[in-house]
Amino acid sequence: MALFGGVLRFFRLDQPRAVVFDETYYVKDAWTMLMTGEARDWPENVQVNGVDTPVNTLFAAGDTDHWLAFAEYVVHPPLGKWLIAVGLKLFGGAGNIAAWRISVAVAGTIAIILMIRVALRLFHNLPIAM
Repeated sequence: MALFGGVLRFFRLDQPRAVVFDETYYVKDAWTMLMTGEARDWPENVQVNGVDTPVNTLFAAGDTDHWLAFAEYVVHPPLGKWLIAVGLKLFGGAGNIAAWRISVAVAGTIAIILMIRVALRLFHNLPIAM
């Protein structure tokens, strides 16, 4: 079961090659936590050669220097962001999209193993635990 869950999590981990959904907050916060020690705010767009360009597009391309000088409004505990930061540090930084997602995929796969172990202790029956 964990192998199946791991395959689903790791297959095409770098797709889509963009900042999607909540990554717009968590990945950029993880990056600034890694670089500065705190989550920093980011603008929506910046001027690049006179063109208004979304920061998410630049970030996905590895251009990560556009955070602002003040802290992000933090609404969640930092553990998930630090997990993402570990992946960024170990697997090539913001230029490697899979690096944003790998530590969360590992944590999700480990969670499957832990849940099966808990269910096995509760029910003493492997088919039910699976």
